[in-house]
Amino acid sequence: MATGDSTTTTSAAVNYQQNPGSEQQKIIIQNKSGEQLVGILHETGSKEIVILCHGFQSTKEYSMMVELAVALEKQGISAFRFDFSGNGESEGTFEFGNYRKEVNDLHAVVQHFTATNRVISAILGHSKGGNVVVLYASLHHDIPVVVNVSGRYKMDRGIEERLGKDYLERAKKDGFIDIKTKTGEVSFRVTEESLLERLNTNMHEAGLNIDQDCKVLTIHGSEDEIIPVEDGLEFAKIIPNHKLQIVEGADHCYNKHREELVSTILAFIKENLHRVHVTRFCLIDIISVLVFQECVSRGVVVNKHGEKLVGLLHETGWFYSHCCFVSWFSIIKDFRKPIPWVLTIHGSDDTIVRAKEEIEFAEIIPNHKLHVVKGANHGFSKHQDELISVVLSFIKEPVNHNQDHTS
Repeated sequence: MATGDSTTTTSAAVNYQQNPGSEQQKIIIQNKSGEQLVGILHETGSKEIVILCHGFQSTKEYSMMVELAVALEKQGISAFRFDFSGNGESEGTFEFGNYRKEVNDLHAVVQHFTATNRVISAILGHSKGGNVVVLYASLHHDIPVVVNVSGRYKMDRGIEERLGKDYLERAKKDGFIDIKTKTGEVSFRVTEESLLERLNTNMHEAGLNIDQDCKVLTIHGSEDEIIPVEDGLEFAKIIPNHKLQIVEGADHCYNKHREELVSTILAFIKENLHRVHVTRFCLIDIISVLVFQECVSRGVVVNKHGEKLVGLLHETGWFYSHCCFVSWFSIIKDFRKPIPWVLTIHGSDDTIVRAKEEIEFAEIIPNHKLHVVKGANHGFSKHQDELISVVLSFIKEPVNHNQDHTS
């Protein structure tokens, strides 16, 4: 199987009351290392889906993951809970650190559902899973809503309690530290490499690199005995578009505050569902404005590497559908053909791709027009009307190719 490919089975036994109209499916997705990741999809038929990530030495069957999935299900929102590689039913070797690999696991899951025309409305992680979703958002910028439940900010804390004193020196001396159970059996091995990966994982830098269009909720218990509440306060200081919710009296697992935890998360996700359509589908909205009566169909093209390219064709009648269809396939078929006109649009306040980079395009591309939208960010969140207007004008009207325009 290629990365992101999957197999699906319907689970016969469930340990909770399934909601009418929903279905529980076991799905297997291959990560970039060729390992199979096993997950449970709570299918409601919604286009939107929330991905749930467990914490350290946990699995998709952890009660918090199941309760959140069921709660989302009851709201008509599909949810997917899965085991990271080396955990639960998934293939791979358990590692103490593994943050980068777990981010890659999550990326494989996102790619899988995106390829099946689903919309990832949010990613959520608890404890170490909270670190993974924050790191993911700092690297990929393709998720509109992130929920960090009790994630760790200061990565050097909590290690001595688990590994003992002088852990780094011992790991360097022997190459590893074995963590044993009370009976003397080896529970897991902490290699020097995995230990250094954790120590070198910079959550401050990750928080700063999250797109300001991405809405982040951090929830933390005031009585968290594993990761102190101060870590949640630190995330609130650095993540641009952030909300902090402290659950008074709650411990790390929210054992006596699970209902408050679930209700807070549900309210946040439902409140921000509209962000999915604004940030992910602004280009489809632009195409929709062009048409009067449209029919949307899904097309798949295989490139020279044998990879499937998936697209949506918005048909309105022979003229528009013919032009869009021919343009789409001719560009894919022979990218070497010259493109007669090029419009580059960029926001002056884009924090992901700086506007000055687009000026470079204007200097080298022939038949080029540059339009800078003042005050717009990377997702044009507050400037979509202007974005649509500029694109429509460029498509419908002849362009003065020798004149750059700044708005």
